[in-house]
Amino acid sequence: MMSRDRVEYSLNWKIDPDADSYDEVANEIEESQEWLRKEFEEKGYVYVPDGYEEEIDRWNTEAYESAYLKVFGCLPPEDDD
Repeated sequence: MMSRDRVEYSLNWKIDPDADSYDEVANEIEESQEWLRKEFEEKGYVYVPDGYEEEIDRWNTEAYESAYLKVFGCLPPEDDD
């Protein structure tokens, strides 16, 4: 179950509407926010599907890579983990 703080945080995400490179990610976030809002309003809690945290990580990685590409003209270097 997603905590109330996480629900509120997720519902308040904003993407700069002038950043064309964020269109796809922004659309996914809006869809996710709509689903979260509906679930929370109907039930008072939100069970998230398997893979939800991985999806959030993917969105964050895509946003980071897109911004890095826009600023530096290339993708960020690979981590040496």
